[in-house]
Amino acid sequence: MSFSALRERILSYLRQHDRVCTNITLHRLDFVTDQVLQNNVEFISISDNKTSAAEPGIVVSLADVQVDPGIPGVAPLSSVDNTVLMLHLYQMSDADTSGAIDMDQAPGSNHEHPPSFHADTTGFDGDQAAMNGAQPTSGEETAQEDASCMEYAIPNREFHGIWESLVFDQNGQVQSRLLQYATTAMLFSEYNVNSNVVSWNRVILLHGPPGSGKTSLCKALAQKLAIRLSGRHFAQGRFIEINSHNLFSKYFSESGKLVGRLFARIRQVVRDERTLVCLLIDEVESITAARQSASTGADPSDALRVVNAVLTQIDSLRHNRNVLLMATSNLTKCIDAAFLDRADIKMHVGYPSWRAVYTILFTAIQELMLRGIIAPVEPVLELLALDNVDNPSAPGVLSSVRLRDAAKAAQGISGRTLKKLPLLAHAFYSNGTVTMTLQAFITALHNVAEDQHRTAVETE
Repeated sequence: MSFSALRERILSYLRQHDRVCTNITLHRLDFVTDQVLQNNVEFISISDNKTSAAEPGIVVSLADVQVDPGIPGVAPLSSVDNTVLMLHLYQMSDADTSGAIDMDQAPGSNHEHPPSFHADTTGFDGDQAAMNGAQPTSGEETAQEDASCMEYAIPNREFHGIWESLVFDQNGQVQSRLLQYATTAMLFSEYNVNSNVVSWNRVILLHGPPGSGKTSLCKALAQKLAIRLSGRHFAQGRFIEINSHNLFSKYFSESGKLVGRLFARIRQVVRDERTLVCLLIDEVESITAARQSASTGADPSDALRVVNAVLTQIDSLRHNRNVLLMATSNLTKCIDAAFLDRADIKMHVGYPSWRAVYTILFTAIQELMLRGIIAPVEPVLELLALDNVDNPSAPGVLSSVRLRDAAKAAQGISGRTLKKLPLLAHAFYSNGTVTMTLQAFITALHNVAEDQHRTAVETE
């Protein structure tokens, strides 16, 4: 079925049903009377663009309808005047299934991409041979092991669900503040605000310990922006992830050439103003380390040239209104002052508190109950509900209290490791069975959390 035909079918369905409201999600069972939608749409998420950043996720697997009625809250579409419906098709195209493509064929070159919301692809290496910066010397194999960057079309299936899965301590303030900043920065660019009067660089810096979710948050933010700004603002989106370690070649004077080739290809993508480009420099402290140690290195002048070249390229992207630059750093104290000055927003992303840990483990338990791996003998309370319980020993509350104890035991563990605890708990304490009781599983979580702390102490 063609994109336009599916689009009209969905819009017609939405306008004909009074029970369809803003800020809801419709699943296949909701449109069982329409066989065409049953066959082509997994689910539809409807949101009011003017609601807060905490609205339900609007990235879906096949089709996504975004409603901007100009009023907040939930309202039947039939009662909303001047409703503007924007449809985002979210599926694989035949051209995207081959994997790697050449960045020389990116938007902005002579190769044309279809101007629609049909923009989901899998991730791909961006011309690895041309971008890894290696040069043959005396017949040696000098190709670097990793590509300097990865490029993804956004919205992307690989990034689906990341935004909703991230849990931080500020009750969603981390995500909402970043989204509000990015949206405003793009808005100022769209309205041609004089940057000499109001200065902004569209640069975000996230810093904090490893495993705290910085890179995942950048990917989720790019996914969110690609959907929120599509249509009137941009026809398509690209997410480009740069591994800063690979900007420095072990071969004399090759690093500068590598940086030049990399950003030349990035500029090809950026040149198309219809394309939203979210650029991520992961572990940007690698650049900082190079600047700080340049005077003691084997070739300090070459190292300084590379660092200055990267900063110059970042400055040049400031004039492209379709670019958002994000950077992450694991070493807060080593972030270069020159880069810090370029960042509009600097946000620390630390390890979750026990309350955030409880939410992470609670979500994991719900998932494992749904899959039949944990026997749902009794419900587990959300933390806010548990806070209001006067009698911790009351029936149906004990498991939640024990989960709270496990969460406190897991405090200080990175978010990345926390999401592995359910797997480790089942692997080490299930005694070879598929299904565990809730009580046994929570005890296992407590044990593996303590094991993680002991391992961390032993490896220090």
